[in-house]
Amino acid sequence: MTALTISNLVLWVLQIATIVVVAGLARQVGVLHLRVKPLSAGQIEDGPPIGARLELPPVVSLRGEQMPVVMPGYLSLVTFASPGCSACGPTMEAVKRLRPVERGVRFVVAVDGDQTQGLRYASSYGLTDVIGSDSLRTMSCASRPFTVVVSDEGTVLATGVPNTLEQLEMLLANARHGYASGDDSDETVQHPSFHDADAVIPPCRMISSQENPSLTAGPARCPRVWPLVSRAGPFSAKLDATLPQR
Repeated sequence: MTALTISNLVLWVLQIATIVVVAGLARQVGVLHLRVKPLSAGQIEDGPPIGARLELPPVVSLRGEQMPVVMPGYLSLVTFASPGCSACGPTMEAVKRLRPVERGVRFVVAVDGDQTQGLRYASSYGLTDVIGSDSLRTMSCASRPFTVVVSDEGTVLATGVPNTLEQLEMLLANARHGYASGDDSDETVQHPSFHDADAVIPPCRMISSQENPSLTAGPARCPRVWPLVSRAGPFSAKLDATLPQR
């Protein structure tokens, strides 16, 4: 066997090993992508604060028609966009995809610019009419895109800068939780490690050994929280009733 043949065999072995390693890395990247939790919509200091009550009368759309911002029994998701904003494209696509499936949400789009430019921009995303952003200065901010979710009474439930469909879904989930909680919102607490998700857990209730004989004597223990992450929808949390015995 000549040296040339030996070198070719070694090169073939190295080539096959490289292909196997690259295939394994590609699989791991896919697994990590599925396991990574979706980030919530970005937060900014500008814009209306959560819980603020806004006066939102009907406004005139870019086509000259009266358009209500809030309607009884509906949440209103108001999205501010600009035709010159490249980051607004994914947000507008997310709005376009959510409109047919979110029956309890009223989608309102406020566009920067003049009438012709705003209507052309809206039609590219399947919208027949939009409003000018100047009509909603009380709830707008300098960032684009910017989304505000308000109740049918004009109360701000959630705000953020969503860039993906998952972030827009999480923004709606946060708004629904605040809308459903009402005056009982003080009975729930936000877990500090879930800052970028919408998981809200009930207050920790201490479990004593009298309530659960399987626990050893000693200080009462809190339930443990196990986060479950889903790429298809909002973040969810599962409570484990007791801790395993040490």
